[in-house]
Amino acid sequence: MGDARDAILLTNDDVRGLVGLAEVVEAVRRAYLDWGAEPALNFLCQRGRTPADVRVCVHQGASPSADATGLLVHCERLAQDTSAEHLISVASPMSVLFGATDGALVGLIIGEPTSSELPDVRAIAGLRTAGTSVVGTNALARSDAGVLTIVGAGKQAAVHVAALAATRALERVVVFSRDPERRDAFAAEMASTTGLTVESAGDAETAVRGADIVVTATNSSSPVLDGSWLEPGQHVTSIVGGMVGLHRERPRAPGRRELDDVTDDRAAVIAMASREQAVFGFEEVESEDLVAAYQAGQAAYPHWSKTVELSSVLTGRAEGRRSDEDITVFKNNAGQGVADVAVGMLVLERAASLGLGRSLE
Repeated sequence: MGDARDAILLTNDDVRGLVGLAEVVEAVRRAYLDWGAEPALNFLCQRGRTPADVRVCVHQGASPSADATGLLVHCERLAQDTSAEHLISVASPMSVLFGATDGALVGLIIGEPTSSELPDVRAIAGLRTAGTSVVGTNALARSDAGVLTIVGAGKQAAVHVAALAATRALERVVVFSRDPERRDAFAAEMASTTGLTVESAGDAETAVRGADIVVTATNSSSPVLDGSWLEPGQHVTSIVGGMVGLHRERPRAPGRRELDDVTDDRAAVIAMASREQAVFGFEEVESEDLVAAYQAGQAAYPHWSKTVELSSVLTGRAEGRRSDEDITVFKNNAGQGVADVAVGMLVLERAASLGLGRSLE
């Protein structure tokens, strides 16, 4: 960032297509290693919601390996029925970044950074979300896993496919979405982006059978995957936690989930971005209620004994996959600030090296 660490302001035009997905994944991986070494680096994602279903999400953390600390805040207006969550409007997110060693303001990013592979695909926290999913997938999937099935054909799905293609030797990709035209268009776009063979499947079960890695990237509020379809050795990644019943995040609507109970039942190990986030949800718990909330969360979910945190798997403190026959699961249960600031600093440093952005006095 230069000797004087001059702070810069970046907007959407500055951060379009600025970084590659492989380097995003590596930044997220290092951030989770940082967190594994020092648990105090990360704060749980917090969400506030208005009566009009306007949601504000705050992700705060620090990644010393990136010399980054700060936060990401984003806001959306939502509508949700019993089947799915729909975005009515999305405001430009903002990242505020400081140096982790000197506390100096390094920069502000107002806008959604996109990758060089998909410069025009803007998903909410798309780089961090895909980066986290890929770190979890690569930590748990078999090393030779080369057939990817993606359930979903939206922006998040696109970034996930491109990020996995950039970080492991995929042989082919299968896509399923309920809309035939949309999934066919998605398959064509992903084939062009990745150079891989991308097939469109007519139903979800067909898409899942024979895959090595299954990624669900949807807006669904009900399971899109039937765990009885899974075969030994497969890995499953979901972009939502799906810990329905553990907390009351949304008293006016059902919680989101993509995986069913059978998937959890059959999994040998279930990794999460944060076990604490799974227990407490997204609303602040008063200190006098922490023990009761923890006990209620422990009682509500039968699989805690086989859950591990991604940071613990990466640092070797917890086991991930034990055999090639294991079914493994990663639940990307809410973006964590350690990853957001690491990705934000990567974007800032690249912009500064290219002379992009405006100087902040």
